Amino acid sequence: MKKTTLLLFALGIFTCSHAQDIDYTSSILNSDFEYATASDALSNLTINPTYIGTGTTVNGQKYQWKPAVQTPPTVFYGWTVDFTQLGNNNSQGINNDASGLHGGTMLWIGGNPTTAVPENFELYQTLTGLPAGTYKVQCLLGVDIVETSQRMFANNNVQYFGKATDYTMGNNLNTNEIYSFAEHVPTVVSGNVTVLQEMKVYTTIAANVDLKIGIRTGGKTVNGSTSTTASPFWGWYKVDYFRLTKIDPAKVADATLKSLSLSIGNLVFNPSTTIYNVILSSGTTSVTPTATANIDDATVTGVDPVTLAADGTGASTITIKALDGTTTKVYTINYIRQATVKCYYTLDKQMLTVKGADSYVVYNVNGVKVADVKGNTTGTSVHMNTGIYFVKTNSSDVLKVIIR
Repeated sequence: MKKTTLLLFALGIFTCSHAQDIDYTSSILNSDFEYATASDALSNLTINPTYIGTGTTVNGQKYQWKPAVQTPPTVFYGWTVDFTQLGNNNSQGINNDASGLHGGTMLWIGGNPTTAVPENFELYQTLTGLPAGTYKVQCLLGVDIVETSQRMFANNNVQYFGKATDYTMGNNLNTNEIYSFAEHVPTVVSGNVTVLQEMKVYTTIAANVDLKIGIRTGGKTVNGSTSTTASPFWGWYKVDYFRLTKIDPAKVADATLKSLSLSIGNLVFNPSTTIYNVILSSGTTSVTPTATANIDDATVTGVDPVTLAADGTGASTITIKALDGTTTKVYTINYIRQATVKCYYTLDKQMLTVKGADSYVVYNVNGVKVADVKGNTTGTSVHMNTGIYFVKTNSSDVLKVIIR
């Protein structure tokens, strides 16, 4: 019994010391939009892309999910959306009209040709009972235009579909959220088939806190205008394949760098060293650092090109934010440019005079030192025999001298 207990204890230690990410996608009902109802899921009856099935009756025909306006908000097996905000004649449903979809079908939400999509219009699902920790939420999202605010969310953390330049605060960018950008470009193939692209966002929850996930959108563009007649409707999107992963706690608070290098100059990197002083060669005007976080998706900022000041100094402040969204680490690089010293020499018969250097050493072609001049402020001359020599100055300039 004691041996068994000790063995289990040892195995427990080993397991805990090698914690891994845990897939919680099964906590999301209908994460892939393959079912219309729970009974369909139980019977493994997947959605028919032509909508004919056991769903809501619209205009006398049954559809898997083509709901009319309902109060309370429509629930599509696991997912909730309040179409009362859009009025009648909505465009939404499920089909396979997308490139890159996962499984057989995906979901789209269009809007209403007479009612602008309100800001922060949500398709969502609320997950309860998850253990405390940091989670990565992923989905596939497709849009035809990126001027509006289509974004995936997990509680108050969101990722917008497009690039940072596609959004303006107060118009199609909600600054009350913790936001990032997927940097996607809307892509359409085969005429009008939207390409679904990968989205991901991280969020941290405490014990007994719900996790609300889904898509938020709106009809306001980057310049603040709205439209009810645009085609596709402003704020329109297609979505598929939600996933949920609990991140290994050992990775969550890791804000270290894996690598750090410079476009010019030498830097010996050590992840535990956070301050570097780098001497750049004379004539250098700018330098660009490159940094890679130790953990994928940790945020790295401060790697923009640095233009040196007139006195040859500059600095990079590189900040890494861990996946938990709060832990940070800062690496600082101080740049110092070598002073530009223009050294030259003159020859008077076999007398060598070096100008522009406080001191210098003369070597023959065999690397043997033949002269060592210190205190050269007055331009001290030395007698040299016929031959080829190399002069190394205190500023590291090297001059080749031929004496005949």
